[in-house]
Amino acid sequence: MQVMQSDHRNSLLMWYSASLLLLLLVNPCAAQTTVPAEDPPRLVVDFRGPVGRTRALGFAGSDRRFFSAGENKRLQFYDVVNQSIVPGTVIRWEFARGALGEINAAAASTDGRTVVLGGSSLRNSGGDIILVNTGTQAVLQHFSAPAEVVSLAISADGSTIIAGDLLAGVTAWQNTRDRWQRTVLRPPVEQSTAGNLWNPVAITQNSQTYFLTPAPDNTQHALLTLQDLSSGTLQLSTHQIPLPVTAICTAVKGSETVIAAASADGHLVLHDGGLRTAARNFQAEQLLQNRLSELSLTTMALSADATLVALAGDGVTPDNDQQVQSFVALLDLPTLQLRDLKLFPGTACCESLSFSPTSSHLLACDDTAEMLLLWALRDDNKAAIPQPLQQPPQTIRARSRSFRTARFFREKSSEPQGYQLLLTDSLDQKLQFEPGTGELETLPQPSEAPVVNSPDSFATGWSVEASPVSDDGLYQTIRIVPPAGINLSIPPIQLSVMDEGTWSGAFAFLKGTDTKPAAVAIGTQLIDGIFLYRIPQGDGEPPALVRYFRDHAGAVRDLSISTDQRFIASCAADRTVRIWSLSGWDQPQPTAIFGGRVQLQDTGKATITELNPAGILYARGLRDGDVIAAVKTARQPDRLLQDPRQIEQLFARHPASETLDLWLTTTGFDPANPEQGAKRINPGWEPLLTLVADQASEWVIFTPEGWFDASIASGDRLFGWQINRGVALPPRFEPAEHLQRDYEKPDVIRRVLQTGSVPQALAILNQPVVGDLRQDLRNRVLALPEIRIVSPLDGLQIPAIAPIPVTAEITFSQPQDAVAFEIQAAQNGRALPELNRALQNNVLTITWTSQALEVASQFSVTGREIGTDL
Repeated sequence: MQVMQSDHRNSLLMWYSASLLLLLLVNPCAAQTTVPAEDPPRLVVDFRGPVGRTRALGFAGSDRRFFSAGENKRLQFYDVVNQSIVPGTVIRWEFARGALGEINAAAASTDGRTVVLGGSSLRNSGGDIILVNTGTQAVLQHFSAPAEVVSLAISADGSTIIAGDLLAGVTAWQNTRDRWQRTVLRPPVEQSTAGNLWNPVAITQNSQTYFLTPAPDNTQHALLTLQDLSSGTLQLSTHQIPLPVTAICTAVKGSETVIAAASADGHLVLHDGGLRTAARNFQAEQLLQNRLSELSLTTMALSADATLVALAGDGVTPDNDQQVQSFVALLDLPTLQLRDLKLFPGTACCESLSFSPTSSHLLACDDTAEMLLLWALRDDNKAAIPQPLQQPPQTIRARSRSFRTARFFREKSSEPQGYQLLLTDSLDQKLQFEPGTGELETLPQPSEAPVVNSPDSFATGWSVEASPVSDDGLYQTIRIVPPAGINLSIPPIQLSVMDEGTWSGAFAFLKGTDTKPAAVAIGTQLIDGIFLYRIPQGDGEPPALVRYFRDHAGAVRDLSISTDQRFIASCAADRTVRIWSLSGWDQPQPTAIFGGRVQLQDTGKATITELNPAGILYARGLRDGDVIAAVKTARQPDRLLQDPRQIEQLFARHPASETLDLWLTTTGFDPANPEQGAKRINPGWEPLLTLVADQASEWVIFTPEGWFDASIASGDRLFGWQINRGVALPPRFEPAEHLQRDYEKPDVIRRVLQTGSVPQALAILNQPVVGDLRQDLRNRVLALPEIRIVSPLDGLQIPAIAPIPVTAEITFSQPQDAVAFEIQAAQNGRALPELNRALQNNVLTITWTSQALEVASQFSVTGREIGTDL
């Protein structure tokens, strides 16, 4: 919902050019449904544009409508209106903390009425796929994959879906007479390797699926494979392609199917008439006329008319600087002559490309600039534009500000002096932020640089270096490097790629002795976490992981320790700045990891003790004295521990990155209903505070429990809360401004860093914590009325400009609440006349009539509480 102040609003944009396209600007939620009691509200930053890495791009039924998805955990539609790109509908799905919920793949049917998206599952170790109606945002179908989904394709009519997963498995689903039938095209392997990171798939003719099959006697190569789901026939190419293969693309030209595949090493394979024709082999370096060397390919796309191919990847410039740059290249088919080449600063800037349905536009992303680019390939007379990539593209960025560094001031990062951060954004503009007073100030340039805490401020000359990821893709070695002249032997850290990610380049040392730092914080990508390793004071002892900080959804870019060693600040590619508690990190390892202990008492019960109010156990509603009845871990989900001694031993050795479920004696464990009463605990600590700012220097700083402080104009519109309702239902999203009266509390934010935790801040304000704070927030969100525009449907094209009916359903938590709200509809800000209304149970249905439709019309439905300004 998109709301002015505290209105409840759903918005719809309609524009006319020969026909009318209706598109919802925000995600309308389905009617209220039963929500699992244990599922809490999750904070969502509302960027309205690409953030972090974009992993999927595509068009939806028109050259003027496209979408993006990726690390920002939602699918965002955009519409081209009067030569401008306008953010449209947001399709949300289940997500959780850290990287869980990131979308790895998405595709739309030819008419744009359905879209499929996939990634990892929140509820098991596999992958999730949902098929969504783009007009209503309703989830039409949910599919489960054996592992995290990394690629997807959907047939032109939306009746067939094929998915590739991280374990090299390939699965297809086909809708026959409203029943989806599952076919395993390639079973998954037991363990993922670097060659499976893409596992691309494609589909043509509604039933012809394309994927990779391991080459015989050569584990480093694969064969293109066609399997027809209708006939069951299987056909393999005789040409071996080097792994990893990053893309498989198909296009139909007359009666022939053009098939192309690209490998990460720059190898390109083209079949001009299906797999039965001989493969043509190319090296991308030669196709680009040697304007770049040492090429790697990240993705590829074929135009619908099979006349163009686009490539994206990285290469080294031939000048003296030998710079690595990203590129997008456009080539003609079938000659593969280079038409144009566009270079970008940075590496791995573009992971997805897409041609429009009429092949008139090319859509790309620049992840370094966090921007989408739409190039016109033909002019108004439909003639090909020479060197189209050299022309200025239409672009769109997220409204938020991206930060490269976030560092504590040396003299203002301790409790007596207060805490201030120096932020450097992507344009090298420096800003000063003080969480306690809520002041964001842009520093003049040039200005004298303030002294800040850099990564080695508390361990001068110490640094960190990383080796390449191991050949099997499972580990990366991190070395702690002392300054010259200090002869110390510190065993390396072995980062688990699956559990911790790979090093992002960010690190910071904690103060130790004169000869050795006490600990080092390591920032990662892929998992997007911060991992704190204690450095033993004795020689030869390995560093020990004592804490995991988890909530970023993009590569961690910078880390800084406060002067008093109480906090760590971070910024990441998700455009957030976060402050985390270091309280208790130097306790014994299990206590440091969980922020509390599980001890076997004289009564023989496994009891929670010594809870840290800033820790993850306290944040999940556990309290001192709680008794654990049962536990099971994500690694061994079929093994339930109920013996108190085994439970104590489990917590004593449990790793910092592995999720577990526990049941307290107050709720008990019911074998017939095992999910009832379960508390899911990931040891990753939540941030104390999260800061988001936009390009206009509007800002909001908030706690995981929902309290926030914001700039006066519109800071409270930068985030909201999402409640997952199961993977088969769209989540509910509520902007923060709807709960402004209850949760905008600057006095709470001011005291969080002073006291070290939200519970302690509330105690100072005489607001003691009773029960689970997240449950209270959830109840307040669900008490709000929920508005859904029923008609017209999003994306509907209308060949007329006459007025149309506008209908909305408003769901109240209780039927009597319907009389407490005034409901209005508007078109471009002008009120619409109401035709009729009907209340059935707790759902109020109202219909209005629109005015004459214009080139661009925005419909909105708002609810205002009678007798208040909310």
